[in-house]
Amino acid sequence: MPLKTSNNKEAVRRLQFLMLIRVFIISIVLIITVLLQIKEGKSYLSIYLLYLYFLVGIIYFLTFIYALLFRFVKNLVSFSYIQIIIDVLLISFMIYSTGGIDSVFNFFYILSIVSASIFLGRRGSFIIASEASILYGISANLEYYNIIRPKEGQVALDASSQSSTDILYLVIMNLLAFYLVAFLSSYLAVQLSTSQKALQKKQIDFDYLRALHNDIVQSVNTGILTVDKNFRITSFNKAAEEITGFMLNQVYYSDLGEVFPELEKIIAQNSLINNVNRYEIEHKKKGGEILYLGFSFSPLRDNLNNNLGMIIIFQNLTKLKEMEDQIKRSDRLATVGRLAAGLAHEIRNPLASMSGSIQILKNDPEISTLNKSLMDIVIRETERLDRLINEFLLFAYPGKRKTEKIDLISLLLDTLQTLKNDPLWNNDVVVVKSLQHNLFLEGDEYQLKQVFLNIFINALQALPGRGQIKILSEYTHDKEFIKITITDNGSGIAEENIKKIFDPFYTTKEKGVGLGLSIVHRIVENHRGQINVKSKASEETSFTIYLPEHQK
Repeated sequence: MPLKTSNNKEAVRRLQFLMLIRVFIISIVLIITVLLQIKEGKSYLSIYLLYLYFLVGIIYFLTFIYALLFRFVKNLVSFSYIQIIIDVLLISFMIYSTGGIDSVFNFFYILSIVSASIFLGRRGSFIIASEASILYGISANLEYYNIIRPKEGQVALDASSQSSTDILYLVIMNLLAFYLVAFLSSYLAVQLSTSQKALQKKQIDFDYLRALHNDIVQSVNTGILTVDKNFRITSFNKAAEEITGFMLNQVYYSDLGEVFPELEKIIAQNSLINNVNRYEIEHKKKGGEILYLGFSFSPLRDNLNNNLGMIIIFQNLTKLKEMEDQIKRSDRLATVGRLAAGLAHEIRNPLASMSGSIQILKNDPEISTLNKSLMDIVIRETERLDRLINEFLLFAYPGKRKTEKIDLISLLLDTLQTLKNDPLWNNDVVVVKSLQHNLFLEGDEYQLKQVFLNIFINALQALPGRGQIKILSEYTHDKEFIKITITDNGSGIAEENIKKIFDPFYTTKEKGVGLGLSIVHRIVENHRGQINVKSKASEETSFTIYLPEHQK
């Protein structure tokens, strides 16, 4: 590739190579000549060797000068022309010193022409070929007319030794050789330059595609990893790092089972490859968080279809699983709600009749004290059944929402005041409030008060005596929802019970019916909100409620 189309660093590197190869060649010539002199027993100070020593010294000195000038030279093309032109002049001096036009070193002209083709392109090669032709032609004529005499080798040419035709033929053949070499070498140099440009372009395209492929793999929010045939991890994208909590340098070339121990049985059974390529597992993330992951597997093959291992793609399905559970819970709640509503209406009327009849009979003065006590029990249980039926109806049909603008802070404070009047209230319980001001939402104030009261009562029941209830209210980041978090430091909820606490009739309390949190869930859902719970046994429990600011 000619220097004018090369980048600066490449041009400097190639010119340095030219300088080194020049010194190398002249050094080899000197060594071979000295060895021949030793073999033939000739003097080391013959006129022939003195000229050669002088030439070698000149080349060494010029190379040193060239090296010093590199830091100052800006036009590398001109610098190359100067070096190669001086090379041709030195070659002419060497030929004159070693036999004139019959010297064995005439081929050095060709080396300079080839160098010019490589460094200066077609134009430079023909310029150097012309210089070599002119110098060679002048030398031949000066020798033929006996104006100069070579210092070593053949005797000077004259009319008696060679004819003018022979000299003309020799000169023409050399000139043709010079220009033919210039043409061929420049043609090859141009082809090489074109091929290098095409290769560089393809290399750039390949690098771009490789970078694009890497960017795509690293940017997708799906975990992607590859393993070799021994199930050792060979790649790990950013999403995989985020999902698992491990960095690539921590898992590279580790066994797959060290990151996903749940897959070890699947791999051991060999069903991973032969039967199915899709699995869903529970995975414990680094740090202890439990995730629900979906895996898919594909063979990893090269362009010759050789098996290299496996591609494993996995996603965090935890939120999808939670949504699926919520949908199932809603379906169950709707079914049980319809059943509860039907039963409540069927039971309520005869229950009212029974209660009224007992009240009338109780007023009879002839009723014994024992019978009155029994009637009080019946009336009390009837009232309890009536309250239970009211809860059924509230769960099944919370009633038509009365949408109004509600000051959330006032609602929470009023609910806390109601709680303090409840028999369950314990003065050793500390309530810590962190309430953002100016929080207003649209909804049914009575129903939302029922939500917070139920959660507060559950918190009181979970506290052993002394304890703390923390209430936090704030906008979410997008300000579309208001977030209310109620936390107690009571006995907590076991992990196996977390998924069931919003189910109707599920309770761990001796006297509980299991409808309180179901009603809470139903009311929050009817307000287009969401409720989540986070707890473990013997740890604090947090209920987080998200309510939209506006009801659409």
